Amino acid sequence: MQNKEETPVKGALIYQPQGAAGEYAKWAINLYHGCSNGCTYCYNRRGVLSHVFGDKPELAAPIIRQRDKLLNEYLKKNNMTAHDAIKKGVVDHKGLMATLDLISKDLEKIGIDKIRQDGGIFLSFTCDPFDIEADMLILQQVVLHLLFDRIPVTILTKNVHWMQTGLWKSTLRDLTTDYKDIARHLTIGFTITGKDKLEPGAPSTEERIEALRELHDKYVVKNFVSLEPITSIHTASEVIKKTYKITDEIRIGAQSPIKKDRYDPNEFVGFIVAVKTLARGLDCRFMVKDSMYKQAETFEGAYRDLCVRNLDEIKKIYESKQKENDEK
Repeated sequence: MQNKEETPVKGALIYQPQGAAGEYAKWAINLYHGCSNGCTYCYNRRGVLSHVFGDKPELAAPIIRQRDKLLNEYLKKNNMTAHDAIKKGVVDHKGLMATLDLISKDLEKIGIDKIRQDGGIFLSFTCDPFDIEADMLILQQVVLHLLFDRIPVTILTKNVHWMQTGLWKSTLRDLTTDYKDIARHLTIGFTITGKDKLEPGAPSTEERIEALRELHDKYVVKNFVSLEPITSIHTASEVIKKTYKITDEIRIGAQSPIKKDRYDPNEFVGFIVAVKTLARGLDCRFMVKDSMYKQAETFEGAYRDLCVRNLDEIKKIYESKQKENDEK
């Protein structure tokens, strides 16, 4: 995590996440702001930017500004005025060029080696990168640009339609057949909470599990399940049962804001002990987020101590398995 005395480094698009977001990655890119998944628990809908967080993804402001500059140049070059209609294809192309230009400048400013050493780039915190309303070509070109620079890329999504489109279907096929050395830098995660009613605009739990299975079995792409937030102990347990054989890692986090009475202490302890047992015996890695510790701290006496002790053990098991995986 970023030291308090250090000033976070920020490019136009590439930046260092702070706070809880820093658990996911040291570097991130938000291509869009807004999301059509409609999750009722989404922190973006409660945070300081909730008043501008829409139900559809909008290109990030730096991209829009750079795109508009390119469009103005296009108008001048073609003796057009601001009142003349510009074809959508031209607008989209200028948006793509603007995005790649900003990322290239950010990489030069921050340093590719620095980002590599820090574990790569995460997409995304203010949108679902694979949102059905988003431009898949922009995302694909950004991901390939980073991957071919040998920069690890991690993508977290709830969407599955992209795996059936020609663009990403061919991209996954080509990466995992002709560019395996590049594909090893790609990790794709699915948020799977098991509560479809809380995610009305997203594909169903079963659809996401099937997409995860396809990534794992067909494409052999590194993947993970984000089991965050835990909406109920029973549902979280069911998600683990359905996914541990088809994913490399399950990342577990409590629901925010943290509340003392959100979970039954006895059930919460039992769940953590069960996860510890699974972590010891399975190839699948289990990562517990800081929110699990914060939730444990709301309990009293033996419940709190038992939670923290078992969370510490899960963390040690994870670190050991992660070290083994890195050495392969």
